[in-house]
Amino acid sequence: MLHDAIRAAVFSSRLGRNYGLPALPRAVLDARQIIEQPVSDELSQDLGRVFGALFAAGADADRVDPRLGRSIAEQVSGEPVGELLGVGQRWVSTTSTVSNSSPATSN
Repeated sequence: MLHDAIRAAVFSSRLGRNYGLPALPRAVLDARQIIEQPVSDELSQDLGRVFGALFAAGADADRVDPRLGRSIAEQVSGEPVGELLGVGQRWVSTTSTVSNSSPATSN
């Protein structure tokens, strides 16, 4: 799972130039492929941490995709992956050791 999160981060540009799909929508698409009902506690925790790391790095589930006219949060509302986005957002808000500054944010 870590390999996939790193791969998504590498293929996403935080400088406004996206070479493909940004990390959060890519992670959502990938999560949709592996989620089965009911979602196991282990998978929920793993994906919650992945989404949490993306949110901590500046991903915004409420950003409206100009091509689709709606946000990723709106697109997955009512789906299991939508619930896991909420898990990720709660993970960030309760994790005091996550820092928003990193070498990747400097120019």
